[in-house]
Amino acid sequence: LSFPASRLWSGAMAPLPNPVRPLAQLQPLVLPSPLLLPAAHGRLALADVAWATSSLCRGGSSRAPRIGCVAPLGHSARACLAARAASKVGGAVVKSDLDVDVVVLGGGAAGLLAAITAGRRKKRVVILERNSDIGKKIKISGGGRCNFTNTSPELGRAYYSSSLSLASSSSSSSSKAVAADAARAAEEDGRNFFEPALAKYPPQRFIEMVEAHGIKYHEKKLGQLFCDKSAEQVVDMLREECQACGVRILTESSVTKVSKKESGKDGSPRFEVQFESPAVAEGASALTAGGSSVVSANQVIVATGGLSWERSCGSTDVAHSIAGDFGLQVGGVRPGLVPLLRAKSEEWLAEAARLTLKVRASVMRAPLGGAVCVEPVPSFVESLMLTPRGLTGPAVLQISSFCWGGHEEGAAAQMATVEFDLMPDTPEEDLVAWLSGQQQKEPVSKILSKRLPSRFADAFWKAKGAPACRSQPSARLGDLDGAALASLAEALKHWRVDIEGTDGYPRAEVTCGGVLTSELDPDTLEVKSCPGLFFVGEAVDVTGWLGGYNFQWAWASGYAAGSAC
Repeated sequence: LSFPASRLWSGAMAPLPNPVRPLAQLQPLVLPSPLLLPAAHGRLALADVAWATSSLCRGGSSRAPRIGCVAPLGHSARACLAARAASKVGGAVVKSDLDVDVVVLGGGAAGLLAAITAGRRKKRVVILERNSDIGKKIKISGGGRCNFTNTSPELGRAYYSSSLSLASSSSSSSSKAVAADAARAAEEDGRNFFEPALAKYPPQRFIEMVEAHGIKYHEKKLGQLFCDKSAEQVVDMLREECQACGVRILTESSVTKVSKKESGKDGSPRFEVQFESPAVAEGASALTAGGSSVVSANQVIVATGGLSWERSCGSTDVAHSIAGDFGLQVGGVRPGLVPLLRAKSEEWLAEAARLTLKVRASVMRAPLGGAVCVEPVPSFVESLMLTPRGLTGPAVLQISSFCWGGHEEGAAAQMATVEFDLMPDTPEEDLVAWLSGQQQKEPVSKILSKRLPSRFADAFWKAKGAPACRSQPSARLGDLDGAALASLAEALKHWRVDIEGTDGYPRAEVTCGGVLTSELDPDTLEVKSCPGLFFVGEAVDVTGWLGGYNFQWAWASGYAAGSAC
């Protein structure tokens, strides 16, 4: 493909993205086979065709490559490039000669930011995304409006690592040793693992990108920023940024294996990534050979996330599998920011289903007889929603990540216990005084209904209040002496509920646990024992609070890795 610049674009061709790879860097070549352009997309970026075919024909091969490539550049384009020379003969894989600087596994929040960052540094970047489009979790987040970051001063303490809690709650000496090493390393550094990445890419950096693209947003509460219109705007923004810096995206590409190659003196790529893609039907947006293909790269960024939203987003544990292949420790994997299921002993709560209360929520106890975390577990003043099967709402989602103290959900078949303060704005002694000043002839449940939903007040008094006061369910307030009133106030301020599990990954907003932080360089997210391999975002054992903190970790960790490529 060799054209004067003035003739490079014609007819319905897309405008040249800015910035774009200088045409002088493209190797002139002849396209030896017909170029197929689906009727559904009338625009093609010839610069991308040249880049792709130049890479495929490198080495002077005389055999015409099998090429299918489409690079529509509109806002709704699903892929920037799908180009490779691969064929499947008798079940054997004939690999392509597609070499890049960086291959990013996963087109989610962390992967896209990592790819954009590396692309801006003039690296040749390819993203492999297993879904039909990028940013699937972004699109459904925040009720479809994407809570894309959080500007609260709580940012510095809003993250949790399972490896630190394993040191105090694990019965395994080997797990304790690994976690102790992580805790010791963090203490010696004088910082938490996530702090370097957040310092390099604070919320304001992402906000500046959002504003540059004209996306309107608002603060809902507690520093939580949401798009005014749709989460699709954030995905489109990231897609445009990928296009602008030459990042190529291959969708419907499921990674099956990552292997390390010996680096030669000529600086040949050190990694090979094998992936599967279906044969593309006629008229589809990307024409590829289908089957198994291989891309070689100097560096690999694993950004495939975890198992959360597994039904909605087709999530997998491929990041954990890749980590295992490279001998890395993975721990504490379990659903996070997820509704909880009450134990059978708490069946009385069914009487109050579908009610909402303002509470202070905290974790009372984790299984295996150990402390939940090296540091105190935070409490959260948020809404609690009662369901027929358990508990949900912001307060419950927040504490769900801490319930099993770094272990898999339901470890050793033991339950967790959570605690709720039903009067978070009233100190316990003031609550006793308030109770004492109420009508003595009124039933206790009616008195409680002044501060709580009546259906809950009645059920709570019968199941928890009356036993705590050693009284009858029909008791009136005047029947309670000072000690009983104090016991009632304590029951209201320290209501404990046994939890036997969660609603699982289909309803979990994040996956807790992942590659242990002790395996990674906190400045770059690079694997200490395998230079050139990075893990970012949800694949890492870093979990944030509800409210945009996990997106901020995705942006920051992706930026850290992309900057190091």
